[in-house]
Amino acid sequence: MNANLRPHTAPDFLPAVKDGFGLRFYDPLLRAFLRDHVFKRELIRLAAPGRGARALDAGCGTGTLLKLTEEACPDARLTGIDLDARILHLARVKTGVPLLRGTLEQLPFPGEVFDFVFSTLVFHHLKCEEKVQAFQEIRRVLRPGGTFLVADFGKPQNRLMGLMSKLVQRADGLERTRDNFAGRLPALLSGAGFAGVREVKKRMTAFGTLTFLSAWKAR
Repeated sequence: MNANLRPHTAPDFLPAVKDGFGLRFYDPLLRAFLRDHVFKRELIRLAAPGRGARALDAGCGTGTLLKLTEEACPDARLTGIDLDARILHLARVKTGVPLLRGTLEQLPFPGEVFDFVFSTLVFHHLKCEEKVQAFQEIRRVLRPGGTFLVADFGKPQNRLMGLMSKLVQRADGLERTRDNFAGRLPALLSGAGFAGVREVKKRMTAFGTLTFLSAWKAR
């Protein structure tokens, strides 16, 4: 895919890890407290991209999902994008998939080029208007009939998960996390033009309820 990165500004960018020291612990913490290898494999099984399918990891982080997809679906054509240059450096060590630096609100791709878009643990970092812009951009780059799969924090399924979610709210701010924990992501996806929006499953984690959402771009 030959695409140039469009200019962007992100004055309120909230990185997954706010200091360089914490980067070395990022992957081990995700594995220990969110069991990210498990839920990311589940996401890959839901998509099952076949031979030649183009898939984008939107907010690819350290590249774990891309690496697991390479292993499970070696014939898929993968791309990753993230705004954090430090995170991308770690991803490039982990995977040889093409990686770009950029925002989800201004994806540097032409329209209708991907069969699948994945996103994990990204949208609770974005404000409401940024979520909407990102959903619109993801829909733009999907081919008609293409699928968008999201795994992110959602509405707590019980009191314990509600208490655990306070940790994420405190770390990332109420403004960014409010829509996630109020269960509004499906409505935002529908409002951005996606069809067939549905909650596929939920998982309890040490930081609250993880929700799997599936949506597709109408033909």
